[in-house]
Amino acid sequence: MAFRKKSKLKPAATTASSSQPMEVKAHRGFDLASWIVPTLGFVVFAYTMIFVAMYTMKVGGPNVSLYIPPESEQVRPNTSVDKVLQGINDAFDPNKK
Repeated sequence: MAFRKKSKLKPAATTASSSQPMEVKAHRGFDLASWIVPTLGFVVFAYTMIFVAMYTMKVGGPNVSLYIPPESEQVRPNTSVDKVLQGINDAFDPNKK
């Protein structure tokens, strides 16, 4: 009988489609780095949301809707600045006589 020496190189097809699950190392003990970043991120997020809510209440008041329907038309008051700008616009408008 002749014995053949086995090749140490595996074919590419068998290494890419291996049915063996990846080895996952069990984490034991306390690891500060694994929870401190998500915790600080959540604390900063919560603080920001509280700040936004309080600032919105301070600026608008508790009974002001933050949603303005598109069909409601809001008319700006006509100030002296608006009148001057409209006059300048009319002076340069070629279609206006």
